[in-house]
Amino acid sequence: MKKNYLKKMTLNKLAMMTQQGFLEIEKNFATKDDLKNFATKDDLKKFKIEFKSEVADEIKSAIKEELTDNINKLLTKADIVISKLEKKEQEDLMHTQAHRRINDTLEIHGKKIKDLEMKII
Repeated sequence: MKKNYLKKMTLNKLAMMTQQGFLEIEKNFATKDDLKNFATKDDLKKFKIEFKSEVADEIKSAIKEELTDNINKLLTKADIVISKLEKKEQEDLMHTQAHRRINDTLEIHGKKIKDLEMKII
């Protein structure tokens, strides 16, 4: 069977098949007019620079906004912690003063007891 097929294939048939294949591919190629609408290397370089600048600005803006939010949250939490600390310090001071008064009273009572003991003896 192969022999019959090979005998029927001529150089003209092969050339026509090849030409049809190229014609199908050629439909997908860009024409000179099409290429005029494409960006040049210089256009792409300018776009790249502009794009980098815009992206950098957007990134900076996003980072700045996120940092501002985080700093505000941090400061709010710090205010809460500071107010609790100040309250504890105030309570500690009041506690220390109460102990001093008690110690002073104990000292006075101790002296009075010694004086009474001395008078009794």
